[in-house]
Parts: sequence; C-alpha cells; structure tokens
Amino acid sequence: TSCSYWEQEWYHGYGLVHAEVNGVLHDFGISLIDCRVASGSGNPASYTSTITSNKFCSDNQWHDVIARRTKETGLLELWVDGHLQSRRFCSVASLDAPGQIAIGQIKGGQFFRGSIRDLAIRNFVDIEKKVRRQWHRPRQGSADASAES
Repeated sequence: TSCSYWEQEWYHGYGLVHAEVNGVLHDFGISLIDCRVASGSGNPASYTSTITSNKFCSDNQWHDVIARRTKETGLLELWVDGHLQSRRFCSVASLDAPGQIAIGQIKGGQFFRGSIRDLAIRNFVDIEKKVRRQWHRPRQGSADASAES
C-alpha cells in the first residue's frame, strides 16, 4: 500500500477495519497512514482521537496489530508486533454509530492493498496475556521452552 496519504486522522488512511460514520458520531477504525498503523474512536468533539504506531508497517511483512479501547476510562491503545506503540484517552461513549464494518477499505475508497488474516473484534482483549503468549515465549530448544503453558 502506498505511503503518501496526506491526512493524519484514522478515517482518512488506507482502511484495515473501518466503522466510521460521516459526522461527529460514536465510531471507530484502524488504517494505514504514512506507512504506520493508525487507530481512533468516536466522537472526539474538541480533540483528535487518532493514535499512530512508531513502527513502519508498509514493508511487505506480516504484522500483528491490536487496537484496544477501554470504555470505562476511554483509554485507547495501539500494539504492533507485541509492543505498545501509542496510547491516549478519548471518548467513553459506546461506539454504536456504525451500521456496518468495512474490512480492507475506507468506506467509499482508499483500499488496503495487502492481506488481512485472523481478524477478531471482541468485547474484551487481555493484551498482556496475548503478548506474553505470542511474542515473548521461549524459542524451541531453549532451556525455558518446557515451562511454556
């Protein structure tokens, strides 16, 4: 996917998961902006809700991306390949405006040119447990490999 898209809000990038509704509403999404992953969530009213990864992700390699928002606090976190990239507080509203979710595109254009595998949208994600299990496990053949659970 090209890296030259000029807007900096999540709903202007090359869509990965897009549940944006025109106007200032309770929506959310994940996209690629300037070769980095961006995520945001709904109705920021007077401030931006977009966070972006520090990691360059338009490199023809697989990347594990997790965007998590805790509704009670409004904390939005973006993880790429097992590392926290960015976090910010945003709206605590229910993200209930979208009637549908587009995968691999921003509604009305900006298609992601790549592959998306193993997409899951959940009410709860224990990121710390997932990161430990998937990214920080001992390598096969190491002394600690038998201790994996």
